[in-house]
Parts: sequence; C-alpha cells; structure tokens
Amino acid sequence: ETSHYEMVDFQYGETASELEKNIDDAINRLKECEEIIAFTDLLSGSPFNMLSMASFKDERIHVIYGTNLAMLIESILKRNMGASCEEIIESAIENGKQQIGVFRKALIDADEFDE
Repeated sequence: ETSHYEMVDFQYGETASELEKNIDDAINRLKECEEIIAFTDLLSGSPFNMLSMASFKDERIHVIYGTNLAMLIESILKRNMGASCEEIIESAIENGKQQIGVFRKALIDADEFDE
C-alpha cells in the first residue's frame, strides 16, 4: 500500500523557508497517522534540522538520519507486514549499519585459495 507516504525533496536552489513549508504540508497530509517516521540524509542537514524541530512540537514524528536505500526498503517491507513504529525504527537502524562496509578484493582472492 502506498498511502501515508510523503516525499519531500530539497532541490538545489530552494530556500530553507520553502523546505519548511513543504515539510509542514507533508506533515499536514499525514494528520490522521498515529506515528510518523521521517528519513533524512545527513545529521544536521537542513531536512534533519527542520524535522527534528517539528518533532519537538509533534511527538508523532521520529527522525532517522544517515538513511540509505536498504533502510528505506526494509522499513517499507516491515510497515507492510504490520510492524510497530518502534520495530521499524530499530530494524532500519540495524539494517543501515549492516549495509555499510568496504569491498576488498584481497579477501575474495584469499578465499579462492581456501577452497
């Protein structure tokens, strides 16, 4: 189901007040939701700052920063399976951590010799 999803883009050249209005509009469209999880890219970036300020006024809002694609996909799947807000948040953070690493060819080459 795609209801109750809002995406707010922060385009190059947009002002902070435009972003704030777009976030406020999105939150207003979610007025019937008991909980809102907001995914942002950077800690202390403009979207994070504005959403964290909004969370002081609206306790339904939970802000996750450092979001990667795996976190979003996992969160959508969890939501569709009926997970609670807290379960979605915990899963997103754990999944995000698991998706960070570095590929080292040397490790692959060494494994080939072990076979």
